[in-house]
Amino acid sequence: MSLYAGFAATLPFHLYNAAAFIFPGLRARERRIVVWSLAASGALIAAGFYFGYYRLVPAMIEVLTGPSFLPGRVDFLLGFEKNIFLVIGFILAVLVVFQLPLLLLVLLALGVLSRRSVLKASRYVIIGIFLLAAIVTPSPDMISQLMLAIPLIALHFLAILVAKALRLGEVPGEERC
Repeated sequence: MSLYAGFAATLPFHLYNAAAFIFPGLRARERRIVVWSLAASGALIAAGFYFGYYRLVPAMIEVLTGPSFLPGRVDFLLGFEKNIFLVIGFILAVLVVFQLPLLLLVLLALGVLSRRSVLKASRYVIIGIFLLAAIVTPSPDMISQLMLAIPLIALHFLAILVAKALRLGEVPGEERC
């Protein structure tokens, strides 16, 4: 637990040191992308923590301790330590997964992906998000998986909308989408 807390508390300093190291080698446009990415990453971490801790974890615990999951006369056998690490591991997974739309925006801003190709691949991305939600959520219930997948799908399309507003991912000579 103290390892996780120490990592979380010192992460801003490590990110600052990494940015200070790479900034001299970047162009002005790339610097703006890094600064905006770090700011957006902080906002997504805060949103992911709130959503994971206050929405997903209570729903997951309700299902895991409910009568439909545990048969009669069986107690929940995980101890305090395993419960804490289950919750912390799940929240960390949610924080990492909430960074995926930012990664998409950075790839669009750098011209690695085009917005048109991302829109064409959206049905596969949705399937991938549902698979990722099934892997990340430790409980086998569909409710917590849907509660993670639906916001991720919304964030994916919000990233595409932001890319369109900022004119990111446009291929020269191609018609606008």
